[in-house]
Amino acid sequence: MKSHSPPRLANWLLASLLPAKDRQEIMGDLAEEWSFHVQSSGFGRWWYWGQALRSIPPCVWNRVREGYWIRTFFVALGVYIGAGLVEAAADVALSGILTSESLLRTVLNLVIGLTTIAAGGYVAARLRRGADAAMSVIVFVVVTVLIAAQVGDAPLWYGLVFLIVGPLSSFAGGALFLRKAP
Repeated sequence: MKSHSPPRLANWLLASLLPAKDRQEIMGDLAEEWSFHVQSSGFGRWWYWGQALRSIPPCVWNRVREGYWIRTFFVALGVYIGAGLVEAAADVALSGILTSESLLRTVLNLVIGLTTIAAGGYVAARLRRGADAAMSVIVFVVVTVLIAAQVGDAPLWYGLVFLIVGPLSSFAGGALFLRKAP
């Protein structure tokens, strides 16, 4: 069965990398060519993926050259650090109430951490489009490094929950902002 639209993931990838001023025109041209390839050879899906993969390096390079991702990264990093400070303050407050071995303290730290990441995603998206996604990448990289280096005495499940749910929390916060934005 042939699909009636280009591959969704490739389409989304291109749309998110193309500059807004050129996006509609380029995506329209690609959709027309895709339709032609589907009708003439049946290999439209492969052709579209090839176009998408060939387009990624120049699109990314243009974004880097424009400084877009550098500014976005620094906004995300600043918000991540701010969220980390809030989380650390909450941990200090909990340390006066619960022992570090307490399961309740571990669970509360998890809830507080994920909540601050979600709030950070909201703030990051509000400050700069795409900063919530950049913050998700930062969360993923930091948690991966902490798990690999076996930093701290938290159980493995704690780190794995942060590895999976942490980046999603940042995206969720950003999505919440975008849903409320006019």
